[in-house]
Amino acid sequence: MASSPPNSPPRPLPHPHSPPLVPSHNTATTPHQHAPQTRVKTPCKQVGGVGGKTWWSLVKERQGAKHQDAIPPLLRPDGSTATSSWDKASLLATSFSNKMRVGDPGRQAPHLPLETQSTITLVSVTAGQVERLLRAVEVGKATGPDDVSPHLLKNCAKELSGPLSNVFTTCLREKNGPQCGKRHESFRSTRRARGLYPATTGRSPALCGGQERQFGFRPGRSTSDLLLLLTKDWQNALDEGLDTLVVALDIAGAFDRVWHAGLLEKLRAKGFSAGPNPVEHLYRRPAPKTTDSGSICGRLHLSRSYCRLDSQSAVRQLNKQLRLVEQWGETWQVSFAPEKTQAMVISRSPGASRAVSEQLCFGGKALSLQDHIKVLGVTVDRCLRFDGHVGAVTRQASLRVSALRRVAGTLDPHGIITLYKAQIRPCLEYGCLSWMSSAATHMQRLDKVQRRALRLAGYDAHQDDLPPHTPVTSLEHRRDVAALVVCHKTQVQGVPHLRRLGLPPRAAQRPTRAAATSEQTVEVPFSNTRQHQRTYSARTSRMWNAFTTTTPQHRVNHEGASDHALTPP
Repeated sequence: MASSPPNSPPRPLPHPHSPPLVPSHNTATTPHQHAPQTRVKTPCKQVGGVGGKTWWSLVKERQGAKHQDAIPPLLRPDGSTATSSWDKASLLATSFSNKMRVGDPGRQAPHLPLETQSTITLVSVTAGQVERLLRAVEVGKATGPDDVSPHLLKNCAKELSGPLSNVFTTCLREKNGPQCGKRHESFRSTRRARGLYPATTGRSPALCGGQERQFGFRPGRSTSDLLLLLTKDWQNALDEGLDTLVVALDIAGAFDRVWHAGLLEKLRAKGFSAGPNPVEHLYRRPAPKTTDSGSICGRLHLSRSYCRLDSQSAVRQLNKQLRLVEQWGETWQVSFAPEKTQAMVISRSPGASRAVSEQLCFGGKALSLQDHIKVLGVTVDRCLRFDGHVGAVTRQASLRVSALRRVAGTLDPHGIITLYKAQIRPCLEYGCLSWMSSAATHMQRLDKVQRRALRLAGYDAHQDDLPPHTPVTSLEHRRDVAALVVCHKTQVQGVPHLRRLGLPPRAAQRPTRAAATSEQTVEVPFSNTRQHQRTYSARTSRMWNAFTTTTPQHRVNHEGASDHALTPP
């Protein structure tokens, strides 16, 4: 087969409307015959359509996202080099095992009081639960050490669900399991699945409550919710003229290590008579009772709002909480990463940081105050303007748009929009409700990034307002929809962990027809600054009142806010 010229354009991705063409060999030798040729594009049906698995593989290949087959030579602690595959695997296994080991695994765990009088007497796994999980297995994943194909697990889910459910139930009843089963792909999928909750007799009430302020890897509790809860309290305190001390702690190796003796003691306190349950509370450690703001796996956040005259009292209370956290870590063999511990004072006054400088201590060291800290991927500055975070997000998204530009010539408009929605827009919207109070001049930078991506797809997006035929909505409209959805969860659905975001109902001053038809309206919080008027509480309360006034009450209660808000005004 004849090879293509060295400077020939890359093979284009398929176009949905181009007919199949017969490939031909180019044997031209004269210069004019090397002029740009019409791109040959395979129909999208041959690659499963835009967004299919084959389509994404071709896109990632054009973007240069290829997996490296070979591991480079590794350096041992003694200075020698590991070159063979066996030496590299042994060195990596040793390194990972050291990171996943607690300091004193044989130490006896502290005794915990029982949280309930009920105990788990029987744990059973049903065939329907196993079948549902097997049908959700991703066939593109590699096989495990037993070489069981994911295609077999997925296509034979109904036939395998019965025997596997019996195996799992027997292992849980006898508190033991076969060694080969621990490596089985279906066993790992069942153990790690979030949707599998065993049918129990004598269910412990302690298992149903959980920790109210624990976020991350829990259904319905995302990092965006925790960010919104944190920033709401800080913004309200800042608007009232109060200062806020914030400390962010990071647990070292939170996903890599677990103290088995402490885990068994925690399960006993939850109502398990003996032996760990591989389904619920496997990785949950007992959290200290002093965390004010909340936590997510590996992160603890402490904050204290105070008046400037009470700064020393706030420092003493926060130091007391830090000592309790440190004692909790020593008791349960949980270590903290000192290089990731951050502290900051949220205030508009430059003298607020000087009043408490070098007075916070953790791990025997004084914590230095910073002008900005990073909380769950969002850069928070001391004035809560979020201009630095918006600038960083804009730069990151601009780089992705530039990468999209390099492959735009091989994509049709639908493919470009698909890549934008999947790879660029999530970067522009992560945690947007927590920093929606940023100034309009900063938010416009995000809109420019979206317009750049739309121009690559051939849409006229030079003006500020998007044309009606554009397949995407504005970022501001999407933020408003997300805010109304969260408000609907708090005001109508009554989601427990979002209770702090609830708004008080507005009392009608006089009985009018307008007041009688808007029972869901809320009180708009008073704002001392323009910045607070753009926060979630102030902005969403006004939008919610407009939404409930113009929408029948039965639609508000049953259909939610997104149906109304997804239609741009």
